[in-house]
Amino acid sequence: MSEEIWLEFECPICHAKKEVKLPQILFKKNITSLKKVQIDSSICCEHTFIAFISPSLKVIGYETVDMIAELNKSVEKLSQIITLEKILKDFGEDITKLIFHAVIIETPIIILIKAEDKSKIAMKLNYFFNQILPVDLKNPFLFSEISNENQLIDQNQTDKALIITSDKNVKDISWQSIPFYYEQELIEKAMEILDPKMQLEVLKVSLETLFSYTTEINKIFKEWEQLDRRYYRKLGKIHEYQPKIIYFEDLQSVAEKEFPNQISRYGLQLIAQILRNRFHVNFYIDNFFDQDVKKKMPKAKGKRKLFTK
Repeated sequence: MSEEIWLEFECPICHAKKEVKLPQILFKKNITSLKKVQIDSSICCEHTFIAFISPSLKVIGYETVDMIAELNKSVEKLSQIITLEKILKDFGEDITKLIFHAVIIETPIIILIKAEDKSKIAMKLNYFFNQILPVDLKNPFLFSEISNENQLIDQNQTDKALIITSDKNVKDISWQSIPFYYEQELIEKAMEILDPKMQLEVLKVSLETLFSYTTEINKIFKEWEQLDRRYYRKLGKIHEYQPKIIYFEDLQSVAEKEFPNQISRYGLQLIAQILRNRFHVNFYIDNFFDQDVKKKMPKAKGKRKLFTK
């Protein structure tokens, strides 16, 4: 691969265009999320602006350096729109990370509201998160509102959802706990950008990368299942077929073969939850986070990295 790349930039103010040579090393450690590059005045034109570059090395958007002033002028309008900043303000950082995790692994999120609450927060959150999920994983019913807590108990939902009370506390969590390093990094990267639309792009690109790893691994497990079915069918015992139990070691083995040294041990824990909850893979849950298994797994280059590159 060349040590330098050429990219064409277009000033978002005057629309002047220019091809600029950039060192390849700028992108070697950023293969899973958008890269921010500041284009100073005189490089392209008289203006200074920021370009956003995708993992495939395509320029997908721009932000002007005076964006703060522009956003302040329209703050009243923006306050009526559901943005990442508003979610953080309304729910706090910790619950926002829980919400992101629930969305990623597709666990229903139930918000307990007061009877007089007319904010339609569930509808707004459904709209926000479906903008950043891949097309085939969108779900318009991720969030729901319940004003009567007895209804929740009657429906026996307390062990199947992330439940948030009207005073923004967590009532129940339905998954085995793991650190929310990925969710924290995802939020922090998006909040480095001022433009809410570009924040959505950062979230979208990062989630696309995560789910591309997950869906490829899931395809392999589906192939295993098909092979087992064919075997039982050949024996004339298809009625005796039982879905194969997937162990954490199976996930580790597949990931290392298909994506050598690319996924950290935390990444495998997160992918395991996605596969089990979202794709209904038949995992043996007791050894998901077994310490002996974790010791055998390659260490990531950074404690909070999902991917090791």
